[in-house]
Amino acid sequence: MNNLTWAEIGEYVTANLPKDSGQPNVSLHRTLGNQACRKLAELTRLYKRVWDNSDRVIAAGEAAWTPAANVLATVDYTYRVVGKASAHLHIEDAFGSTGTVAYVTIAQGALKLATIGVTQIALRVRSSIARAAGAFTVGLDSSETFGGTEGGTKESVPLPAIYQPHQWVRVVLNLTTAQKALTPVTVGLTAAVDPGHSELYIDDVQLLMPASLGGGLAIDGNSITLPVDMLLPPDVVEWDGSALVGPKTEAELDLICPGWRTATGTPRVVGITDARTMVLNTSPGSGNEGKLVIRGKAYLPDFSDDTQEPNPMDYVAAGHQFLVAYYVVSRLPVQPARPVAATGEAIREAMEETQRRVAVKTEHAILWEQGLAEISGAVARATKVQFVA
Repeated sequence: MNNLTWAEIGEYVTANLPKDSGQPNVSLHRTLGNQACRKLAELTRLYKRVWDNSDRVIAAGEAAWTPAANVLATVDYTYRVVGKASAHLHIEDAFGSTGTVAYVTIAQGALKLATIGVTQIALRVRSSIARAAGAFTVGLDSSETFGGTEGGTKESVPLPAIYQPHQWVRVVLNLTTAQKALTPVTVGLTAAVDPGHSELYIDDVQLLMPASLGGGLAIDGNSITLPVDMLLPPDVVEWDGSALVGPKTEAELDLICPGWRTATGTPRVVGITDARTMVLNTSPGSGNEGKLVIRGKAYLPDFSDDTQEPNPMDYVAAGHQFLVAYYVVSRLPVQPARPVAATGEAIREAMEETQRRVAVKTEHAILWEQGLAEISGAVARATKVQFVA
């Protein structure tokens, strides 16, 4: 049996609307359908996921970039964020107005972005002067010399504004559809306006993937911003295959791990300091020097018209997939039927139709509650469920 699609669920909803027939409010139905998926995940915790810090670092800052004319490219061991060094670019006045500043070969070689599911590129940038939005672009190119044609083998996205000179900022950029189709071998920086005589430092250039494909976690010092689809608390947090103690509260960390805010080393304890921030009892240095894995429950993905996106019903047992439709019908407002004529019989028929619509709404509310109890019991009885990696 194939899993239900939103189109099939929508057809059921339209056929059971507690209102007069007419143009259905498809947008409202979809919103309620996604709300039902969230409630299913929250109340049954049926959707298991794994998140980790396996996003691909394509330029770690440990090697000098290849510079354009009038640009000096070196490795800097003073200004760095992750690892031992950052890529330093010294731009001379004679550089000119626009064009490629520097590029570097991707550490892993050619990467088929569509195959590995990359959706974003992230990097750390430090500038000696403030920069306007779009002053630079970050590009991915299938050319080994970063010499491809924009819109051909090369695709670029603009950097946002950098307001504070001499401060590291982490920039996360959404890849365009064209970029996702590339198999790049180089990443580079291009000046869209005259950059002037200035210094740039670049570190920790990463390709980011959704958590469902691996990845989703980035370690900043000893802090991790948790993905928005993660339900708390997590089941297990691991470092290099060993389960960490916790999660603890901030007060408990203060008690059992004094100095955890500045300590370094291998993590042993994990804490949650607010709704979306997890901390380790030590800073492990580079986020790639160890493997952080969080195993837990997640919200179901939303319904999407994009066939490449996951269908939330893929994670719900076949016998319970109409629960979403039941929820939608049970939450739609009842529209009283209007008499077709100003006669006693027409008024009576309209009242009976209104009562029928109320009954439809009530019936589906009961179906939702009963189905929710059944699926909750089924999940509770399950002793072993393979995590989705």
